[in-house]
Order: sequence, then structure tokens, then C-alpha cells
Amino acid sequence: MNFLFAWRYFKSKKSTTAINIISWISVIAIAVGAAALILVLSVFNGFQNLVKSMYGDFYPDLRVMARTGKYMTLDSSQISRLHTIHEIKDLSLVIGEKALLTNGEYQSIAVLKGVDSNYDHVVHLARHIEQNGHYGLGVERAPQLVLGVGLPAV
Repeated sequence: MNFLFAWRYFKSKKSTTAINIISWISVIAIAVGAAALILVLSVFNGFQNLVKSMYGDFYPDLRVMARTGKYMTLDSSQISRLHTIHEIKDLSLVIGEKALLTNGEYQSIAVLKGVDSNYDHVVHLARHIEQNGHYGLGVERAPQLVLGVGLPAV
């Protein structure tokens, strides 16, 4: 029944009327809008896979964070229990915070991370270091620093 009412405005027995024209313009506009939406969502779905493949080495497969607050405390028994889980290949403890770095007039926001020696096994950062750099964390008495692309070594 609803289809008959709608068809009445699309195909009038009289000559072309304003209602017919407005109805067809509306149908075409909705069809073009829906097609554009499908196209854009398909492109973004492809971008998601591209970004995952490009930046997958910078992020761990699984990240455990505190439910409330910034930090969580783990004791050695909890860490040893995590090592007994067969699905976990490697484990690294990380502490991080955003910081404002200033050098004269130059300011930059950076993410500072304190990582353990196992971090490179979890996040494969070393294979992306270019030019004259190398991945090294140093030792406790002489820690080293790895700078990202946007931070100049001054």
C-alpha cells in the first residue's frame, strides 16, 4: 500500500509536475549520498589496514594498563605468573608520561618512556632507526636516550 502512494508521486498521469521533479531529485540525492558514504567507508577501511601494517612495530600486541590512576604496581610473583602463560612470548615493563621540552625559543611535546631491557623484544623499534643512530638503553649508571624523528638531538 505504501509503495502505491510513493509511486503516485514518481509517475503522475498528468504532465511533469513540481512534485514529480522534487521526488526524483530527492531519490537521486539520497542515492548519491549513500554511494559516497559506502565509498568513503571502504577507503577508510583500506587505510586502517595500511596504518596497522606501517606502525605495527611501534605498538605491542597487548597492553595492560591501570584501571584507575596512571600507574599500577606489580610484584615479582605477579610477573613470574605472567611469564608462565604460554600465549605470552615476551613481557616488558614501561612507564611513560608526556613532557614539554624547551630549548630557548623552541618547544616540543614529547612522550617520555622508561623501558626495561626486554622492550625491543616486544616492540621492534630498533629495526626502524635510520641514519647514524643505534638503539641502546645504556646501563643504570649511564642511561641512554632514543629520540624520535621530530626531536632534534641538540
